[in-house]
Amino acid sequence: MGLFDSVFRRSRRVTDDAPTVPLPKTGLTFRVGNVQGVGLRERQEDIPLLTQSFLRNFQAREGDGCPLELSDGDCRLLQSCPWRGNIRELQNFCERLAVLYRPGVSVSGLIAHLLESAASPETPPPCPPPMPKAAHTRIDLSYEELLAVLQECGGNRTQTAAKLGISRGTLWRLLKKYQVGQT
Repeated sequence: MGLFDSVFRRSRRVTDDAPTVPLPKTGLTFRVGNVQGVGLRERQEDIPLLTQSFLRNFQAREGDGCPLELSDGDCRLLQSCPWRGNIRELQNFCERLAVLYRPGVSVSGLIAHLLESAASPETPPPCPPPMPKAAHTRIDLSYEELLAVLQECGGNRTQTAAKLGISRGTLWRLLKKYQVGQT
């Protein structure tokens, strides 16, 4: 059983009224339902162990030869954080810390910077104003008017649409409606 498993097991509360379900062909039973997760706020003593484990894993994955060690003050600082996102937030924080750490960089300063930037995220830029909606005016062209403009433009549909102030798609729908050019 690894470090993560032991912390996970200790961070779960199972109520006594949870039903048990027998496993097929084993005789073993397990509890179903009523499992409540306990937040890191309530298990602050696990934060240093989890942090060191996450940092070792990320550094091993990235191939960093320089281990990142946290001081007692760094651990107390991390324990004082609310970690609203629970263990995933701590894991993401440790990954950012492992990626940004370089030898010679103050670990305490980097932790403080990351916590500060996480606590006060930049306000997102304001949304651009909505685009003005196109005027959805109904095109009331008679069959004769449409044919006259089409003949005036020599049958060129792009010019006809431009002259009428409509798109080629709208012109196509009008021509389809009046069955112009269809045999």
